[in-house]
Amino acid sequence: MKAWHTMLNRLPKRMPSFGDMLADLGSAHPRDVAKALGVNPGTVRRWIREGDAPRPAALALFWVTRWGQQWADADLFNLAQVHMGLSAARLRELEQAQAEIERLREQISRLGRLGEFGSANDPVQGATGPGPVKPAPVPCPSEPLLTFSGFESTFQKQSEAPARHEHVPRFNKRQARAVARSVR
Repeated sequence: MKAWHTMLNRLPKRMPSFGDMLADLGSAHPRDVAKALGVNPGTVRRWIREGDAPRPAALALFWVTRWGQQWADADLFNLAQVHMGLSAARLRELEQAQAEIERLREQISRLGRLGEFGSANDPVQGATGPGPVKPAPVPCPSEPLLTFSGFESTFQKQSEAPARHEHVPRFNKRQARAVARSVR
C-alpha cells in the first residue's frame, strides 16, 4: 500500500462547523483568515454568511484549532506507544541473544576443559601444530636451462654439503603393492 494512500485515510471524516472553528480561533478577523488561507477577504465573509467553507479551507483551519491539535497529539502519543513497544521487544530480543551467547561460551569453555585431544590430522598425537615449515632444496641442473639470443643462464650445482632430508622413495600403486607382497 502506498504511503500517500494511508495518509489520506487519516484525514478527519467529521469536523466542527466552519463557525465553530472560527470561534475556537478567537473569532479571528476575516482579513487574517483570508491571509492565512491565501484567499480574498470577501470570500471568507461569504463563507461566514453561508456558514460553510470548502473542505480544503476547512481542513486547513481544522489543524490549528484545539480539535486538530488534540487529533495530532493523540496520533503522536499512539505512535510513541508503538515505538516504545517495538523498542522493548528489540531489547528483549537483545537480552535473549546475549544470554544465548553466554550459554554458548560456557559450553565451549566446558568442552575445552574436558581435554586437549589435538586434531585428526596432527602428525603426532598431542602435537598442536606443524611448526615452522622449511622448503626442501630444489635440485638445479648444471646444463644451460634457457638460451636467449646468445645469453646463457646456468644454475650452479648445489654445495656438496650433507643432505638435510633423507631421500624417501616414491612408488606408484603397482610398485607399492609389489613391495607389500615382498614384505609378507
